[in-house]
Amino acid sequence: MCDILETTKFVGDWTVGDICATSEVYDANIAEAATPGQIRFDQLGPDRLPVFATIDGNLLSIYDQAYGLAVIGGSGGIDTVNQVITLDYRVDYGQGNIVNCLTSLEK
Repeated sequence: MCDILETTKFVGDWTVGDICATSEVYDANIAEAATPGQIRFDQLGPDRLPVFATIDGNLLSIYDQAYGLAVIGGSGGIDTVNQVITLDYRVDYGQGNIVNCLTSLEK
């Protein structure tokens, strides 16, 4: 029951402001994942990947996930008062090609 309450504040439709190699704004949805205590971004990053994160209170951890040759991972948190999620993550395409991203999601 506690895991459900922790994830609920992240669930919904968000406007994403990504600052990676370029700046982009797009819409994304976060849903509860099948695994308790996890959420799923329907799309995130320059490649709009489906990404899973583990929730611990107001913090989230995007554990390393491989998509083809790319590996995405990072961390962040939510400001529940202002309904803003901030993320610091990276996409590693291999051979030293790493894109670092700072992201803000707003409801």
